[in-house]
Amino acid sequence: MKNFFYLLVCVSLFTFTSCNDDDDDPELTESNIEGAWNLEAYENDYTLNIVGLGTTAGKAEITNSDVIVTFSSADLTWTSSGDFTLEVTDADSTTTENLTGGIGSGTYSVENGNLLMVGIDAGDETDNDEPTSFRPTSYNPDSRFEGQADLDVTITEPFLGLTVSIDGDVIMELSR
Repeated sequence: MKNFFYLLVCVSLFTFTSCNDDDDDPELTESNIEGAWNLEAYENDYTLNIVGLGTTAGKAEITNSDVIVTFSSADLTWTSSGDFTLEVTDADSTTTENLTGGIGSGTYSVENGNLLMVGIDAGDETDNDEPTSFRPTSYNPDSRFEGQADLDVTITEPFLGLTVSIDGDVIMELSR
């Protein structure tokens, strides 16, 4: 009888501690991302292919950021302001540049739980009209957004006519 009691206690403990209600996770919406966020991190591990010239891999990372990203649910726009350092590293070198004026501005939406942002330039001054879709990896509407995006862009450079493809994994972290 004593063993039965211990078995019952163990099963009860396992039952109560193993039940986890995932419905408590906050859902990302266009209205609860609204407001000002500090850009804590933005990095892109990329592969760059220039047709006819070859392929290189590297990492672009924003450091020393005091960038503020502000989302407005009234018109679904986002803006940014502030300074940051852009550090680009490839197999041969590291280039560092201090930039001002934020990481761009544009429109945003939330679709299928992902944050879609149009207009991110992150230092290269060429806004991409295609949305960058960030899958939340961690989200609390009061304090933190961490997201990942897959970047797959092909453009034709207008002056030399070169076709350039970029394939990358982007991580963005925002905090309030």
